[in-house]
Amino acid sequence: MSKGKTVKELNRMIIRTQDNNRYNVYAPRDKELLQGNVTLSEAEEFCQKTTRYIAYPLSKRSRDYLSQYITLTDQIVLAVGKHAMRYVLHGDICAYYTNLEDFFSDWTSIGYTRTEARALLHGGKGEFFKLPDNLGYIRFAV
Repeated sequence: MSKGKTVKELNRMIIRTQDNNRYNVYAPRDKELLQGNVTLSEAEEFCQKTTRYIAYPLSKRSRDYLSQYITLTDQIVLAVGKHAMRYVLHGDICAYYTNLEDFFSDWTSIGYTRTEARALLHGGKGEFFKLPDNLGYIRFAV
């Protein structure tokens, strides 16, 4: 990695100075050079468009499953991928709930109380995720 000074970290990638107002972008883990000899604005744009280090890709199986219920946008796919990376979830999406009542009805039908179901939802393991724009909830296979 360059000996240049770190200017900023954006989407986990590192932007460092090079020479004469030129910058390099490095990967967060192995410090591999991803883009070199660019302006600061070009480096920032590259970091904002590159999601490889901030989101897991959504599998085709998960995309097909979710597409049955909602229209998938780039924003939703990115949000789901970021959540999966944050909790290191490599499994596919295994359930979709339109709202909390749908979630509660599913879990209470197999013996959980509403309180126990709510504790599952907010358990902190990342198994469940509320989709952006109030489009419902999903569950990851863990």
